[in-house]
Amino acid sequence: MQNFDFLGRKFIKVRFKFIITFASIFFVSQSIYMNKESISKVTIDSSTYTLFILSFLVSFVSLLFNAAAWKSLFIWMRYNDLEIDLIKLHIQTNIFKYLPGGIWHFVERVRILSKYLNFNKAVSVVCIEPFLMVNSSLLMLIFGGWQSGLLILSLLPTLIYISPLRNIIFNKLYKTSFSKFQSTDSVENKFIEKNYSLKTNSVYPFKSVILESIFILFRFLGFWLCLRAFTIDSYLSFHFWISVFVLAWTAGLIVPGAPGGVGVFESVLLLRIENLVPLAELLSVILFYRLIVTTVDLIAPVFLNLRIPNKI
Repeated sequence: MQNFDFLGRKFIKVRFKFIITFASIFFVSQSIYMNKESISKVTIDSSTYTLFILSFLVSFVSLLFNAAAWKSLFIWMRYNDLEIDLIKLHIQTNIFKYLPGGIWHFVERVRILSKYLNFNKAVSVVCIEPFLMVNSSLLMLIFGGWQSGLLILSLLPTLIYISPLRNIIFNKLYKTSFSKFQSTDSVENKFIEKNYSLKTNSVYPFKSVILESIFILFRFLGFWLCLRAFTIDSYLSFHFWISVFVLAWTAGLIVPGAPGGVGVFESVLLLRIENLVPLAELLSVILFYRLIVTTVDLIAPVFLNLRIPNKI
C-alpha cells in the first residue's frame, strides 16, 4: 500500500510538471500561430543582425559571471581547497538543463563533485545555487517600483540565509535532492548526513549575490538588445523592462519540469506586457532571444574547449 501511495504521488508530480510545461509551450505557440501574418511582416535589416550579434556576445559573457558566482559559493561555504576548474565544470554541465526534468545539470555536478568532496557538501553547494539565483534576480524587482505589492517578493529569498532557519531549509532540501539524485543512478549509493549544519564565512554571500546579479543583468542586456532590434524598447521604461524580465526569468527557473525555462519565461512575458507593446514585435523578440540564449548555452562548452581535470 505504501508503494502504491508513493507511485501515485510520483505520477501526480510528473503529470503536474508535464501539464505546466505543455500548457506554457502551447500558450506561446498558439500566440505565435495566431499572429503569424503580423510576425511575417516584421522587417529585419543589417542593423538588426548587428544587435543580434551583440546580444549573443553579451549572453556569452553572462555565462562566465554565472559560473564565477557559483565558484564564489565554494569560498563562502569553506570549500575552497579544490583544484578542479569550477568555472569550466559549471559551463560544461549547463547544457544538461535542457534535458527533460530540468535537474540533469545539477545531477552531473553532484556526480563529479562527489569525487572530490564529501557527498553532503557536493549536494549543498549545487542545490544552494538556485536559491542564490532567485535571491539575486528578485532583488532587481526594485527597479520596477511597488508594482501592486510585487516588490515584497524581492526581499523574501534573503530569509533563507538567516540561521538557524537556513539549516532547517537546507536539511529539507538535501533530503529531497538526495532522493532525486539516487533515483537517477547517476551518483554512487551514499548516505546523506542527518541534521547537516551549513558552515559559512559570513552570514550572507554578498560576493556571490553581486556576481549573480551581474550575470542576470547581462542576460537582461541580451534581451534588451533584441528589444532594440525590433524597436519596441521605448514602449516601456528601461527600469520596468528589467523588472518584467527578472520576474519572467525567475518563473522559468523555479517552475518544475520546464527545461531551461522554455515556455514558462515566454508565457510570463506575454501575460505581463502583451497589451503594452506591439504583439508581433514582442513575439519576434521572444523567438530570437530564445534562439540566441539557447545557442550560447549549447556552444559555450565547445567554444571554450572545456575539459574537467581527473584529479585534485
